[in-house]
Amino acid sequence: MKIEFKKVSYKSSDLNYSKDNLKFEGSFHKTDYKTVKVSGSFKGSVPHVCDRCAKDFDLDFNEKIELKIVDGISEERDEDFFETIECIDSTIDFDEIIESEIESFKSDYHYCKECKEKEKENKNGST
Repeated sequence: MKIEFKKVSYKSSDLNYSKDNLKFEGSFHKTDYKTVKVSGSFKGSVPHVCDRCAKDFDLDFNEKIELKIVDGISEERDEDFFETIECIDSTIDFDEIIESEIESFKSDYHYCKECKEKEKENKNGST
């Protein structure tokens, strides 16, 4: 879903996104004429490859996000928001933003169940 900044309301609007077994549910609203706040949470799972053994597994999501989207280049940094996204063309592409958040989460190190158990055993055995 794409929407122009000037069409975003100060009243909160629902934002829902589904892909395979993953859902994002949240809302967005304008906080000032050049800023939109998005908040919500991901729930579900996506296929992933273990970063230790390269085995395929389902990566579970249960993540809350809060984003600040600005129209143009942001000169200020807001400590209340983890991430600020700059839109150069005055259009917000929610699908692209949500996909980017998914890929960002997936880019961290994630181990399958067996490797997590091995990691625990190694930590407990080495003390």
